[in-house]
Amino acid sequence: MDPVVFDSLESELSNASYWKVHKAIALKFGLSTAVWLAELRAWQQYLIRQGLIDYDEPFYCSQTELTKRVDLSAWTQTAIIKKLTEVGVIEVEAQGLPRRNYYTFNRQVYGDLIKEYELAVRKKVIEGNSSEGEVTSCENPAGNPEKISGLSQRNSQPIIINKIIMNEEEETSFFSNEKKNGPAGRSLDSLSSDSDKHPPKLKRRTKAEKMKQNRAQLLPLKPNPKPVSIPSTVQGLLSYWESLGLKLPAKTTRSFAKTVQALKWLRTGRLFTDRAGFEAFWDRSFSTEEIKQAMKNFSLAATDPNYEPQEGTYKQYLRKIRLSEFLFNPFSRNGSKSFFISYLEPPKTVKEALKRIPDEHPQVTTQIRNWWKENICGSLSVKPTPKQENDFRKASVRLMEFFEENKGNLWLTELVQSPELEMVRMLGECILESVNGDTKKITTGFFCSDLTFGERFPSYLFSQGVAKPEEKVCYGLPVFKGKEIVGYR
Repeated sequence: MDPVVFDSLESELSNASYWKVHKAIALKFGLSTAVWLAELRAWQQYLIRQGLIDYDEPFYCSQTELTKRVDLSAWTQTAIIKKLTEVGVIEVEAQGLPRRNYYTFNRQVYGDLIKEYELAVRKKVIEGNSSEGEVTSCENPAGNPEKISGLSQRNSQPIIINKIIMNEEEETSFFSNEKKNGPAGRSLDSLSSDSDKHPPKLKRRTKAEKMKQNRAQLLPLKPNPKPVSIPSTVQGLLSYWESLGLKLPAKTTRSFAKTVQALKWLRTGRLFTDRAGFEAFWDRSFSTEEIKQAMKNFSLAATDPNYEPQEGTYKQYLRKIRLSEFLFNPFSRNGSKSFFISYLEPPKTVKEALKRIPDEHPQVTTQIRNWWKENICGSLSVKPTPKQENDFRKASVRLMEFFEENKGNLWLTELVQSPELEMVRMLGECILESVNGDTKKITTGFFCSDLTFGERFPSYLFSQGVAKPEEKVCYGLPVFKGKEIVGYR
């Protein structure tokens, strides 16, 4: 099907109170699958209208949210997703940590199904009945799937299903050279005559309902943002980012406007000003060469297998980072709110990362390694890889630095004979608590990460009463002279 024709169907698939299901999908996969697909497309259209994603960009929608909207269990949805991905109507890719399904619609496959259905209808169903009127709305008060499925074969227009009265339905299929059974075991050839003998109950829309529905469909979409003014230097940076094989949002989206603004602020020293954790870069302006070098360093980490991180899910995640997220993302949960700052220096090569670093605190490193073996590996005999061994050694250095800086504010120094070793145990318990005891999520990088020593470990120590509370200074009773305090007693 021509993509232009397909795009014209988009407005038919998003409405607050109704699902608009194309009969080709309903008859091919069943009404449950068709309704689920219509709800997913409605969510995609909402994200596009809000400027949050581009048209062909993968998008996320949780099964929990879909369960609330279509009242289908997670098991049923999993079967639906498997069915649609096998045919190629949708593509599903798991991204991020925790893993989430991101969906992409295949317009070509979707259009071919509709075209094939229309040909089948002309040949088998409506031959000789082309003069009959089309039904555009139906109601199914008893939740009888047979009536809806039988009615849907009378023409090739989408059917309108009220979300409030729709329950469950039977699965039917029709695209085959052989005759397959339709609802209640009837063949497709007999559907037309049966529907004439036993016509489904129809409910005519009132004039007010028609006007309300037409008004909703004719409401103008949110206007595109005004064209963004792009200085030549910023345009050069955008082109350079794309030349590295990295993603850039569409020019008509808000994300693109934010990206241009962030680049302007980065060059004038306003991007990191007054942001907590970036005090060293307040009022710091960056030259075009510095920005390009940081982009180059990031592209090496994201696309070159010879540079850290090693090939895996995190490297795939880096490839999908957009320029605005690279510059500054206040909502990042990956420990770095600005990859730009992180990659001002070039990444290490894989060979450098695998090279053993000096072990400055062998006893502490051994304790961390033993805790990892006992609590993560269990009774299995596992030899740490060179990277894991380096993580243990980095963790021992960071743990000892943390202890030296804060030992005056910890009760451990007064209550425990070997506070350093006790700190190793508490570090492990802190990491376990951060993943709710799910050891499958723990990697050796947890023991030496900025997130662990910047947030997890301090808050854990305070919650366990290990960190001393802040002392409050008491000045005694104030002495007044008139309304002013002149001293204390």
